[in-house]
Amino acid sequence: MLGRDSFAPLIGDRVQVQANLSRPGYAYIIAFRPDGVADLCFPNDEDTVPPLTDAPRYPPAGSTRAYGLREGTGLWAIAVVAAAEPLPAYRQWLAGRTPNWKRQACPPGSVWWYDGADVDALIKGSRTKRGKDEELTGPAAAVRSLGRWLEQTPDATVGVLGFGVRTRN
Repeated sequence: MLGRDSFAPLIGDRVQVQANLSRPGYAYIIAFRPDGVADLCFPNDEDTVPPLTDAPRYPPAGSTRAYGLREGTGLWAIAVVAAAEPLPAYRQWLAGRTPNWKRQACPPGSVWWYDGADVDALIKGSRTKRGKDEELTGPAAAVRSLGRWLEQTPDATVGVLGFGVRTRN
């Protein structure tokens, strides 16, 4: 698990994503690539309304697919937007919005978690809270900015996992 068991994903690695919600809800799982593209992972189709679930995941259970990290090195992010009330289809939700995401250099082996309050670094299975009034810069600031942009969804809870991907040697 990224940020617990692994801290150094490489170009070409394949990932599976699962969120565990505290109660059933409606959710999107979105991958933000370093080339600026946002890929919807759950639900599988941009015109499908998210179903009620307590464990959205990509790929679906029993599938042999995975999400390939192929679109470049730098900062990637996986975000979950969850709400108690139904969310619209992703295409409708995204209409008129421009994701606050752009290419960002990122040190390999770095993982950050945004939980709706602020950004913590994940280091070998623990969360390292930032100090009071510490200024966030670089990838940590980008992860927080993305989380805050996603929180514009009314009554939604947001989580963002940002991580650095490097080339294979």
